[in-house]
Amino acid sequence: MEIGAYIITFGKYGFGWGLATIGEVILGVILVRLLPNEIKALSSIVAPVILVVILGALFGFWYI
Repeated sequence: MEIGAYIITFGKYGFGWGLATIGEVILGVILVRLLPNEIKALSSIVAPVILVVILGALFGFWYI
């Protein structure tokens, strides 16, 4: 899924924001490594709903 975020960001906002997205994903991976397994499982359950809302707003399906 991260590949989609890179492509969308590079396409819509340019190279600088694309690099910021890559950095954000790397920082997220580092922080998730520090979390206990229970919180990782909870975030795996909640993440698809959040993803639909954020991508819907990004592509203009609705406004937050």
